[in-house]
Amino acid sequence: MAIHVIDSGKDKAKATIKIEGIVTSTDWNALREFCLDALKTKDTVVLDLEEVCQYDFSLTVFVCLLRRTVLPLGKQLTITGRREEFVCLYSRGEHCSIIEASTGCRCRNLFDRSAGA
Repeated sequence: MAIHVIDSGKDKAKATIKIEGIVTSTDWNALREFCLDALKTKDTVVLDLEEVCQYDFSLTVFVCLLRRTVLPLGKQLTITGRREEFVCLYSRGEHCSIIEASTGCRCRNLFDRSAGA
């Protein structure tokens, strides 16, 4: 997996995090750190999944937890690329049952250090 943070130039309030390649649970901590770093200084995070060629369930859980992290901060999350694969999960936000039912994860958001696959 490769992660790139793209400086939005004119739009100082937005960070685009572009993910490429195969994403597995071993990538969890790197994804978490990139997203949390972006949220420290930006109001909007764009998660670009266009170049993700394969992923396991951990990316699904990650997207849900990222949404649960962004909402209480009053910030915005936009998913581009493979968005259609995450749209129902993304729209459920705070009330995502996928995490509890499938992984036993009880994490509220990405600030919880136990969040990880």
